[in-house]
Amino acid sequence: MERDASQDSRAKENSLTAAAVGASLGAGIGIVLAVVMGAASALRKP
Repeated sequence: MERDASQDSRAKENSLTAAAVGASLGAGIGIVLAVVMGAASALRKP
């Protein structure tokens, strides 16, 4: 039982860190895209 519990907690930690990494990556990509789109629209304006 102890081994299963430790493995389960480790799996939860791994999934949580993976979710955090994915969220941060998605946020970073979104920010970069927003900056690029904003710069492009600003450059298009005369």
